[in-house]
Amino acid sequence: TTKELLKHVLQDLSPIATPAHVNTEMGVAQWLLQNEKWLHANKPVIVEMGAYAKGEIALLCSVVKPTIGVVTALGSDHVALFGSEEAIIDANAELIEALPANGHAFLNGDSEATRSIEPRAHCPTALVGTHEGMHAVALDIEEHPDGLHFRMDNKAYSVPLHGRHHVTNILLAIAVA
Repeated sequence: TTKELLKHVLQDLSPIATPAHVNTEMGVAQWLLQNEKWLHANKPVIVEMGAYAKGEIALLCSVVKPTIGVVTALGSDHVALFGSEEAIIDANAELIEALPANGHAFLNGDSEATRSIEPRAHCPTALVGTHEGMHAVALDIEEHPDGLHFRMDNKAYSVPLHGRHHVTNILLAIAVA
């Protein structure tokens, strides 16, 4: 969702992005080869990275060389694959650890697990979420039949998505853009 939101927010720059469900070593490698001519077109490139084991995101980063990294909410959804929540955190931290000093990390500040990887960054970081003290904060969040409504920096946002959990995804896209 965050990747698609970011692609939408950046649409005036004609970004290219991995398609849905393409986030593994093989999928991203194949996509990169198929889109090689566009990768040199001075357009934003958005690559979703997923992992099923430690080391997979680090490997993707060694190929993609990201300068901006986004980590959404981390939970226990893949604990059967990783063995522990700590292993999930370590695997996702590989993205943040791979960013260059002049890069930038954007983290879901509402997720305690995601916040825990902030010290691993060697570059500036931004926490986004729904609590005061973060770099980007959504306030007055409401969900209506037409979607989510909230304020950020005294600006009103209306997004046709349902589910309050999407607010941080929206904030991440806005912050990166």
